[in-house]
Amino acid sequence: MKTKYKIIIEELISEEFFIEADSKDDALKEAIRKYNSSEFVLCPGNVEQKRICVEENQEESNWIEF
Repeated sequence: MKTKYKIIIEELISEEFFIEADSKDDALKEAIRKYNSSEFVLCPGNVEQKRICVEENQEESNWIEF
């Protein structure tokens, strides 16, 4: 009999954006605002890392990079 397994996949993606600001703090605040308002979207983005694991009985197996 087959068993259903919960599979978890994580991706680390990156994308470059440019902001004109008076300081690094201002640039960071503006970038977070733009990200939260969906002005900065990482789609499709550059996949930097991906990993996968299987969850069984509420416990995750070891993460495997693939």
